[in-house]
Amino acid sequence: MSNFASKKTKEQNITKLLNSMTLAEKAGQMTQLTVEMISAYDGLSQDAKIELAVEKALLDSLLTEIQRLEAVLVEVSAFRTTHSTVLSLTVSTVTITDKTSVNLALSAYNNLSTSAKNALTTEKALLDSLLVEIVRQEAIQAEVSKFKTDHAYVLALTPSTVTISDSAKVTTALSAYTSLSASAKTILLPQKTLLDGLAVEITNQQAILQTLTNGKTTILAGVQSGKFTNLLLSEDTTAARLLAVKNAALLLVPNPNVTITVTYISPGNYNITLGYVGSNIQVTFPLTATFVFTQALQDKVDIEKAQKTITDYYTTYNLIVKDYNSNVKYDAFIAKTNYLLANQNVTMTVKSVIHRPGYNPSTFEITITKNTTKVTFIVNVTYAIKVN
Repeated sequence: MSNFASKKTKEQNITKLLNSMTLAEKAGQMTQLTVEMISAYDGLSQDAKIELAVEKALLDSLLTEIQRLEAVLVEVSAFRTTHSTVLSLTVSTVTITDKTSVNLALSAYNNLSTSAKNALTTEKALLDSLLVEIVRQEAIQAEVSKFKTDHAYVLALTPSTVTISDSAKVTTALSAYTSLSASAKTILLPQKTLLDGLAVEITNQQAILQTLTNGKTTILAGVQSGKFTNLLLSEDTTAARLLAVKNAALLLVPNPNVTITVTYISPGNYNITLGYVGSNIQVTFPLTATFVFTQALQDKVDIEKAQKTITDYYTTYNLIVKDYNSNVKYDAFIAKTNYLLANQNVTMTVKSVIHRPGYNPSTFEITITKNTTKVTFIVNVTYAIKVN
């Protein structure tokens, strides 16, 4: 019984030793032993050889097995040499560009003998892991590509080109980003940074728009409360009216970052455009305004009107007199001029006069005065006799 146990233990040890040996080691050991045994067999007598015929047949089969193992070794070596580049890769270094090489190696492995496959189980496991990693990378690449394609419009924007109307697209892209895998998120960090910047810019623009809208509301309320009624003018020009409207609006919207531009549309009608320093956002709306003159300007306007009235009349008409006596001419001029200036709240004085004989014209130098404003000018008067 003890001999049987001892024999079994030896067999187990031998099996364990064989399992731990490489194919090359096994072939080497078998070759060495077989050569030694054949050499010993060759040295036997003919009778001994006949007696050991069974053992000789076993040695011959061992030689055949050695040749098979050597062929397997060649097959394994050729595989490792042919695919050395891909077999030097690891899961951390392989990329999608290595897919063809990995697939070629796997295809070549599938064509190997069973013994060669058994000798290359480590390499097969590596190739399988590389392919799994490549498939994972392809999935991530597809995920990244789809994100860039789906959100190409918004990803082409910059903080200087984005507008409030892009808000929904930016929000959608940011939401889509949160649903990506961790690896895709890492690859798309530059795009995430861009989207965050766009979102901040849109928020700023919305705040600016709200500021301008509030300004519009305030100004239109001012129109209703009379803030743009009877605005005082010191000169009678369109530029003065534009400035008066702008100044009235500035009093209602004193924010130094808000700019106000006034555009003339028609008498009393204007467009107000509110802007914001450093921004392209604008709010434009119409309003109406009325104006009054300062006393000095009103005096000037009244005097200019009086001067025009006198000049236009005497340029167009003859002064009718009963005769050409100088006093008659003078009195007729005074009477007609005072009549022309009636209700204009100005006074007229004659500084000098030159009469010419007969129906020839007279030259009057007169001064029109209102308060502290005055104008002196020359009037040439022609005459005609009144016909009864």
